[in-house]
Amino acid sequence: MLIENKVAVITGGASGVGEATAKKFAEEGAKVVIADISEQAKAVVESIKNNGGDALFVSCDVTNEESAQHLMETTTQTYGRVDIFDRQCRGF
Repeated sequence: MLIENKVAVITGGASGVGEATAKKFAEEGAKVVIADISEQAKAVVESIKNNGGDALFVSCDVTNEESAQHLMETTTQTYGRVDIFDRQCRGF
């Protein structure tokens, strides 16, 4: 597993491709940080945890610099680093 024990930040992970990516990364052994403006991401985190994965939700608006900074600070405080950053675009 190439991403086992890697820390992956997935933006837009509350649904769609972002949700599928987050779940697949967790299935492959990555620690997943789901960043989204939707609280629906909490359900994705719970699903990952219920399947033995390690996941964290951070409420984040990636178009806002302070919010994005908070995302990165929370991730590094929790896991010590970021290995993978996967941005799911909506409407860009």
